Parts: sequence; C-alpha cells; structure tokens
Amino acid sequence: MAFENAIVVTNKTRLEQLIERFNTKSQARFYIEHALGDFEEYELEHEAFQRSLDTVLKATSRHSKMKLIDRKYLSNFIL
Repeated sequence: MAFENAIVVTNKTRLEQLIERFNTKSQARFYIEHALGDFEEYELEHEAFQRSLDTVLKATSRHSKMKLIDRKYLSNFIL
C-alpha cells in the first residue's frame, strides 16, 4: 500500500519546553538541579527523541512525501 503523503506530528521535549521557559539551557539546568532533579535525564530523553525522529523521517521520506508539523499547529493544518 503506497501513501501519497505522510504527516509526522511532533511535540517539544521536556528539555525544549524548559529552554523555552527559561531562555537558555544553562538556566534550565540551574532550575532542575536546584529542584533536586537530574538534568542529565532530560538531556538523554531529548537525545533519544531526536534519534527516533531522525529514524522515522529517514524511513518515511524513502516511501512518500513527508510533512513535519509541530503539534501546536495541528489544529491549523488542513488534512
């Protein structure tokens, strides 16, 4: 079965959300570490997500046209 288009919907990782909230990775690290959290966990989660996304994008792009959409824009996208 062939698909004409594939749409991949992504959401920001917890690390990206923290960086957006605190403006820099250093500030996000400071916040998490002072709340007695493990910042490395956030970094590992982000890296795992990026590796997985890259795998999906490579596999999908071989078989059909692809669009990458941030979840916050999904309601504006015409399917």
